[in-house]
Amino acid sequence: MKDKILISGFADEISSDFDAQLKTVTELGMQYISLRSADGKGIADYSVEEVRSLILPRLESARVKVSSIGSPIGKVGIADEEGFARFANYSAAVISACSAFLSRRARILKITGTAF
Repeated sequence: MKDKILISGFADEISSDFDAQLKTVTELGMQYISLRSADGKGIADYSVEEVRSLILPRLESARVKVSSIGSPIGKVGIADEEGFARFANYSAAVISACSAFLSRRARILKITGTAF
């Protein structure tokens, strides 16, 4: 059995300001976050270079790690073919973000609606 439980959560609900997010989660004793957005920008919208230069140094300084990438993938109706196509392309950006943060996990949502 593990000695401690590691808690992770979305920090962007604290503030859109990434430094404020990190300050609060470290004050709460959290060591991991599920990274969805930083400084008001969706994490999958950052380039890998931006992640390396703008986000990773701040995470390292705060000693916070990324447990998963939060994404809106799946937040689309089952009959929305255009939405499916958009999220198929967005999925590649989420995978790149996971790679940049060395995270093996991305949060996805259930697909809504019916096939009938």
